[in-house]
Amino acid sequence: MTFARSVAVVAVATSIPALATGTTAFAQEQTALDLFQGLAATVLNGVVAFESADAIGADGFSLQSVEVTPPDPNAPTVFIDSVSVENLDTESVLGGNPPTRMTLQLAGIDVSVEDVPDLDGFSELGITRLLGDVALDYELDPATQVLSLNELSLDFEGLGAVQLAVDAGGISPEAFLNPQAAALSTTLNSLSLTYTDDSLVQRIMTAGAAEEGKSEDEFLTDRLSDIEASQAGAGEAS
Repeated sequence: MTFARSVAVVAVATSIPALATGTTAFAQEQTALDLFQGLAATVLNGVVAFESADAIGADGFSLQSVEVTPPDPNAPTVFIDSVSVENLDTESVLGGNPPTRMTLQLAGIDVSVEDVPDLDGFSELGITRLLGDVALDYELDPATQVLSLNELSLDFEGLGAVQLAVDAGGISPEAFLNPQAAALSTTLNSLSLTYTDDSLVQRIMTAGAAEEGKSEDEFLTDRLSDIEASQAGAGEAS
């Protein structure tokens, strides 16, 4: 089970602003809050509930005590203490295109692991709820077709924190919606990926050792031997 898979259940929350893509029924010159409130009353009705909403300038808004109920009955309900969106490209959204820039903060995410079948292995590691924060900050320059992913961070208790930053070229607004097409034209200029453990490795070692009836030292030695054997086999193959 990868860390990225473990936080996939909150993806619906991070896509809230982008759900406006393709929507043209809203008046032009709206603030980000106006746009979101229009969506909350239409396409997001029954999906997103919140206690209060406030503007952050003309291109941002914040939500408090958010509850996201995906249309898929098999998807879990996501609770979020607060959501803040800033620097939102409302012009592109109102034109039916994905926002070319956005800064998003999800603070206090709470998801029950029991509600997510794909995460049942987490219970064996002593993790019953996914508790954490997500941050996203990006800008796509349509003229130069350069995407600056300044920050994508996922920080969850008992799992750890992942920080990703990417600078890539050759990405048009059209390709932005089509990852397969973007992959064919993208030039990766720079990439930074950092993972900071928060007891996940220890939990895996403890559970793995118990399953194999070994001590943690023996389990670790076996795994290191497996890695060495795999590297040796790859070297011989080349």
